[in-house]
Amino acid sequence: MHSHSQPAAPTFLTGVIAPMFTPRHADGRLDLDGARSFVRWLQSRKCVRSVFVRSGVGDMYAFTMDEARSLFAVVLAEAGGKIGVLAGCVGEFDGDPEHRPDPARYTAQAVALSQHAQERGADAVVLVLPSALAPTPGTPLEDTIFAYYRAVNDAVSIPIIAYQPQTTPPEYCMTPSLMRRLLTLPRIGGMKLSTTDHGVFDPIARVVAGTGFAMIAGAEHFYLNALTRGAVGVIGGGCNTHPEMIYAVEHHYRAGRLDRAHVAQGQVNATLQELEALGIHGAIAGKLYIAAQGYPMEPYDKRRRELPPVEAVRRFAEIVDRRVAEYRGAVQGGTDVP
Repeated sequence: MHSHSQPAAPTFLTGVIAPMFTPRHADGRLDLDGARSFVRWLQSRKCVRSVFVRSGVGDMYAFTMDEARSLFAVVLAEAGGKIGVLAGCVGEFDGDPEHRPDPARYTAQAVALSQHAQERGADAVVLVLPSALAPTPGTPLEDTIFAYYRAVNDAVSIPIIAYQPQTTPPEYCMTPSLMRRLLTLPRIGGMKLSTTDHGVFDPIARVVAGTGFAMIAGAEHFYLNALTRGAVGVIGGGCNTHPEMIYAVEHHYRAGRLDRAHVAQGQVNATLQELEALGIHGAIAGKLYIAAQGYPMEPYDKRRRELPPVEAVRRFAEIVDRRVAEYRGAVQGGTDVP
């Protein structure tokens, strides 16, 4: 390797990272056996680099601290170092800005959960940009956000991944100025940026270029675009049910086969459009789909949503199986993906 080559992001922050759906029983309790089963499913795909536990599509705002610890424990034990684990370590908050928690308590919870995840063997922690923290009069919001990340940075020795969901209030969104400040913290190692807007992605990507910081596409239908802008991985709901197709995008891009990368990206986009047109809850349908593949888990969530109609679930499975078939066959068979 060239002596002055650019630093690279850790392997577990690259490629396909599955934002794990959270299996729950009909009464809202965590289905921990189902969580173990979920990890086995992801490992069996042979192309998922890491699992993001307590993710956005995993209802991260529905967790108590005890539930987060319980889920981390079983996922990390089942992963056993064979697949990376990114732990969502935000404090307790329901996501409603009208219900903001005490800021000191919220930050302390993030610190405590991050330390717990590190002790249990997590590879990294994920912290959503803290819209839970109310602005402090007289203090620039950027300072409040920076102080939050610095508190966790000073408490752990594993990478911290910032996460900007699409629903982040504009005033809490990442800026080049904040990104430059965060890069001064040694644990800040990456960011999941959920956008399909070049105008949002590009300014942040330019700040971190060449630093070894892991820019992660937070929308699977933007993956190829993000790769051309310096991204090294992707976190999207489809990484749970049809990761082989999403893997093909980067596989071909890295090999210089842009035409085939575009074809794979087109398949990813078409699949997403077909599934969204069903009008059913993607995480619940995804859990039902995975359970039907022989990896049993309860499909419910804490909000106790009703299960989608059987026919809609059948259509969901038919769409995934039809779209992913040739990619899945190639990955499982060890041949070159189409």
